[in-house]
Amino acid sequence: MFYLITFLYLMHYTTAKSYTSIDMESQTIEMNKYHEELSFKIHQFNRSTNKTITINILEHEESHRVASGSCTNLTESTPVRADGFNSNAPDPICGTFETCLFCKFFSIHIDFEDLHKLLSLREALLKASIIRADPEHHQFAVAPSLYRINEILKVLRERNSTIRSLILEVEQTIEMRVYNDNWDKQIEIMTKEAKKLSSESELCQE
Repeated sequence: MFYLITFLYLMHYTTAKSYTSIDMESQTIEMNKYHEELSFKIHQFNRSTNKTITINILEHEESHRVASGSCTNLTESTPVRADGFNSNAPDPICGTFETCLFCKFFSIHIDFEDLHKLLSLREALLKASIIRADPEHHQFAVAPSLYRINEILKVLRERNSTIRSLILEVEQTIEMRVYNDNWDKQIEIMTKEAKKLSSESELCQE
């Protein structure tokens, strides 16, 4: 059952109906259940706190832009996990941009550019996970990053309505398949591969 639920969760973002005969209402219930269970597991697995782990929000501080947002590590210090993550959380590695999400130096400008990068990264992670179709890899390697991105968005949304509107604008841009330049080419390649796999699956079902 775990593998079925994970599979449904992944395919929710592309062509789930091509892969399963389960009706959409049941599928949604299963996906929601899976999401809740996985969220709880992530909280228990890679964190030393039950509280929301905050994010560095930049206004006038010095930083440099990276593919997932911004970084305040201007002295080339060794990246380390942010407070609240334990040793089970991904080890931050400069250049492996999904691991930046867990680094104490990772930061966000509340502007279209950084939010667009963050949501484009989320899309890239989802596409990669769909292609790989490995529930165990998704749970341990992908889900923590997706959870962290959603946690960051939640923190930002709670600040004020202006930020909520900006996030909505970025989400609508992503829905139109307009991605940040750092991720556009990768997502394009993965989208083509996902469509190819979907077509092959449909042929197998005929």
